[in-house]
Formats: sequence, C-alpha cells, structure tokens
Amino acid sequence: MRTSGASAALRLAYSQNGTKPVAFLDETYNVDPAHRPSYYVMVAVVVQSREMSALRSDLVNRAGASY
Repeated sequence: MRTSGASAALRLAYSQNGTKPVAFLDETYNVDPAHRPSYYVMVAVVVQSREMSALRSDLVNRAGASY
C-alpha cells in the first residue's frame, strides 16, 4: 500500500513530537448563497500525546468515518 506524502509527513511530525501535547483541529463552513448566512468555524482541542490514540478512535466512532 502506498502512502501519500501528507501521511508520511504527519507520521514524521508525530514521531518528532515526543510527549508534547497535540492539537486536533476541525473546520466547517457554508458559502452557498442559497443557504444564508454564510459562515466559517474552526475549533481545536489540545490533548496530551498519551490520549491521542483514544481521542482519534472516539472521534472516528462518533463521526462514523475517518474523514
């Protein structure tokens, strides 16, 4: 299986991060003129590195997908 350059860069960043906290970011937006008002929202949560895998798993379970 081939991995994208972004996936490789992310793995490298995590490996170099060590035990530092990690921020999970999410964004949502609406710019469709048929559905006003338009908006853009970005949120973040900072977690300890030891909690990263559990949080990612919980987020995927809640969202029903990994994207």
